Amino acid sequence: MAAHDTYSREAMSLKPLAIRTDRLILRKMLFERDMDAFVKMRMDPQVMQFIGMPPVKTLAECRTEAQKKNTNQDFKFFYSIFPKEEDQTMIGLVIMRPMPEGDTMEVGYWLMPPYWGKGYATEAASAVCQACAEAMDFPLIDISAHVMAGNGASRRVLEKVGLEVTRSSSMDVPNGKSVDVWWLNWKEETTR
Repeated sequence: MAAHDTYSREAMSLKPLAIRTDRLILRKMLFERDMDAFVKMRMDPQVMQFIGMPPVKTLAECRTEAQKKNTNQDFKFFYSIFPKEEDQTMIGLVIMRPMPEGDTMEVGYWLMPPYWGKGYATEAASAVCQACAEAMDFPLIDISAHVMAGNGASRRVLEKVGLEVTRSSSMDVPNGKSVDVWWLNWKEETTR
């Protein structure tokens, strides 16, 4: 783990603009191109179940929230996930961003339910960890994640990528509740 304030959301941005894997293309999220898929995920109760935010109820509410995130540059750390065979169909997103404390880089992802259980989350998260660590010049050991306790599938994805659970605690989430979460950090023996 790096020193406090090593990584800054204001000073950093994602590199490279696109990452290719065997089955996926990860492209830096573009508000206009990816808005419809983002809206579908944000309105889907299954997708939002372990994110800590209630699904938005209306298209207008989601567009307003997304426009605010775009204005605040919240999307600058998101990659949109596209299967190579369906190059224009966004199936999810993967995030690599500095944690607010600035001591680690956080990896996270959302996928549409039809794409769960097919290895896409593992493939996307692994690719973004490797590519961003190299391009943005930070060590893999500085990558972390958190997962709501009970979301065993997501925990297994992150463990396959190279992280391990280091602690559990409660965390306040945007819906005003407190939830139990697993905190994961990169395994030292898997660093580059």
